[in-house]
Amino acid sequence: IVPRPYPGPLHALLMKERAELARKTLGSMKGAQRDALIAHAVDGLKYREIAERDGLAIGTVMSRINLARTKLKAAEA
Repeated sequence: IVPRPYPGPLHALLMKERAELARKTLGSMKGAQRDALIAHAVDGLKYREIAERDGLAIGTVMSRINLARTKLKAAEA
C-alpha cells in the first residue's frame, strides 16, 4: 500500500470539523484567555513576553493559557 500524499476525504472532513469546533470554542472564550492562547500558540510568544506586553504577572498569563487549553480539550471530548 502506497500512502497518499494528501489526506483522504474522511480525514479532510474530520480536520474541517475539528477546526470549526476550535473556532467556535475560541469565539466563546473570554477575550483575555483567547488572546493569551493565540499569542503563545500561534504567534510563538513566551509566557514572559506576553506578561511584559500586557503588563501582567506571569502567573496570570499561565493561568489564562491553561484555562483556554482546558476549554479546547473539553470541547473535543
